[in-house]
Amino acid sequence: ATLWAKTEMTKPASKQPEMRTAKQWKEDRKMTYSMYADTYAYILYKTQDYKTGMEYAKDAATIRKMKDAEYNDRYALLLEKTAPPAQVKKELEQLAKEGVAGKEAKEVLKRTYIKTKGSEAGYDEYITALNRYGIEKLKAELAKKMINEPAPKFRLVNLQGNDVDLNELKGKVVILDFWATWCGPCKASFPAMQKAQDKYKNDPNVAFLFIDTWEGGDDKTKREKTVAEFIQKNKYSFNVLYDVPDKEDPNAFVVVNEYKVNGIPTKFVLDHEGRIRFKSVGFGGNEDGLVQELSLMIEMAGAPSTSGTGSGKKAFK
Repeated sequence: ATLWAKTEMTKPASKQPEMRTAKQWKEDRKMTYSMYADTYAYILYKTQDYKTGMEYAKDAATIRKMKDAEYNDRYALLLEKTAPPAQVKKELEQLAKEGVAGKEAKEVLKRTYIKTKGSEAGYDEYITALNRYGIEKLKAELAKKMINEPAPKFRLVNLQGNDVDLNELKGKVVILDFWATWCGPCKASFPAMQKAQDKYKNDPNVAFLFIDTWEGGDDKTKREKTVAEFIQKNKYSFNVLYDVPDKEDPNAFVVVNEYKVNGIPTKFVLDHEGRIRFKSVGFGGNEDGLVQELSLMIEMAGAPSTSGTGSGKKAFK
């Protein structure tokens, strides 16, 4: 499969899809190869063929521009086996600074630090400095992405059968997460979302709402049961709300449409004035990265407003 995908990048046997431009189709083929190459690299790592595995891991991570923490993890594991410690340390330091080092990459970096320094002494200060650099860079990038739009109001029923009115959360920073039980990336992001929610569980000024939408099936009771069983099985402590199907189109849902969501998971961070300050689509696989990014968004959304819209309470009325 990997060899087939690699050939498809340069000499595709299939025809270009009608709905894709030549540029998009080329990018699709590259991403397909990177997916197979990453998986194959991990198999080679497990079978201890480190040299060959490194070739594929490097291809996969490079195609993703070294921005995907999950792919970087495989790259780091194989880099550790094929490169001198000085090179490993240098490359993984950069990934850590950029905030794209996954769990495995961080563990490799720690092992390499101990190997080069002879002990663990000073590691905490070292990693804190790297993280600080990454946090400041991410904060600067997020500042460029800040928006300032009114958040559509809604009143939905939650998992416990209680009404939840966005209007009643005035004065709080609110995180909305649109998701569905069939959505793989949504479910993959939930452990990180649980960590983020736990981080703010004692903060009365922050609220998380998980809006289940686009859930399959015409039977309302069956849909709600599917969602409830999923949350219970995974022991998530989320405040889950059920989006409402459109009366004219049962396959469309009201709130997700009002927020102009095109794909899930999509998250919104609302400031205390009831305005959307951040919109984030998808999940890149980096749990710690998502928690860090959300934490910064919450911090920035909770800062004093310069929008001139007045106090948080007035904006929600």
